[in-house]
Amino acid sequence: MNTSAIISRSAALLAGLMTLATGVLAQPGPPPEKCVSLNRIKRTEIIDDRHIIFYMRSGEIFKNQLTNRCVGLRPRETIMYRPSINRLCSLDFITVLRRTGFGFTQGPSCGLGEFYPTDEFAVAKLKEQAEIQRKLRRKKRTE
Repeated sequence: MNTSAIISRSAALLAGLMTLATGVLAQPGPPPEKCVSLNRIKRTEIIDDRHIIFYMRSGEIFKNQLTNRCVGLRPRETIMYRPSINRLCSLDFITVLRRTGFGFTQGPSCGLGEFYPTDEFAVAKLKEQAEIQRKLRRKKRTE
């Protein structure tokens, strides 16, 4: 087999693999949930001013993308929510709690979005992207 035939077959194989990968990645995931039961929530993790991860007692993981950016919402911040029923829903609000000398004061309140099923791999990628964005913002401030 000559070199051009090998290159042509390799290119065709690569194009086929890329098409397959794109199809797999583009597959829609499970539909989002509008609400999650409060007693199912094990813990939460704030990724950035727009994303909160909800870890459930069952092992499920949900990503919630807030309806808008939430000023003051950062990793390791404390949040509270006061739903009217025993469920946290996409129409509910979270409130950022700011640490003070002997407790907390209420910060901004922000609207939740829908709860999208996700996994640890996707959470790791989201954290990586958020860290890159934080570094870029810090770099811009120092310029």
